[in-house]
Amino acid sequence: MDPEPARVVVLVGPKGCGKTTLGRTLERLPAIRFLEVEIIARAVLEARGGVIDVDYARAAFRAIAGEVSRIDRAHRVIVLETTGAADETAAFLDALREGHALHLVRVRARAETCAQRIAARDPSQQIDVARALIDEMHRRSEALQLPWALDLVNDPPLSPAAIAAAFAPLLS
Repeated sequence: MDPEPARVVVLVGPKGCGKTTLGRTLERLPAIRFLEVEIIARAVLEARGGVIDVDYARAAFRAIAGEVSRIDRAHRVIVLETTGAADETAAFLDALREGHALHLVRVRARAETCAQRIAARDPSQQIDVARALIDEMHRRSEALQLPWALDLVNDPPLSPAAIAAAFAPLLS
């Protein structure tokens, strides 16, 4: 008998709100895989010559959904992240819903906190985005109206114990 497909938990929030930190913390729990989409998105961006546009967003989302499909039966839960700011987000989430139980988690932090966190990062480990675009992504992410399974305020950052407790209903 084949294993059940993984449940997919998507962390949705502005750049710098702590989605990657949450995902890495969750990955320490049994049977959970955090898919670092930034790595996939950077590879797509490089292959496209560094141009961030609608075609890039579509290609990145296709690559991420493809990776979820590739690894889904090896893990009970797959956690990934998105800002939700791209126009293609709805199509991406629809693609993830095909064959998976999808849980959307809103992750929030103040814009100033997000900007400070972004500035403190190693620039070689992230896609370089202009401050105006970061602000626009924050606005668009905060405006999303989706069926949230969980709404987290990660400002100040949540402790590992608080993260595990908040996510327990989605992970069991």
